[in-house]
Amino acid sequence: MLFGDQELAKMAKVFGLDVAASVAEFRELKMNAKRVGKTLADLKKSVDMLPIASAECERGFSAMNLQ
Repeated sequence: MLFGDQELAKMAKVFGLDVAASVAEFRELKMNAKRVGKTLADLKKSVDMLPIASAECERGFSAMNLQ
């Protein structure tokens, strides 16, 4: 088991991706570091969509309350 395998498996499970394929592609990336597989690319897209902070959401609620 490589460092980060368990965390990656948890994230893949949360986003409904194939856990075994995600871990296999992650290991290949760490050993070879030449290409990112489709499952890892899909996982990155999903993670990129998560908000880092809720400030934009809070501003939207404040604007709705002002109306």
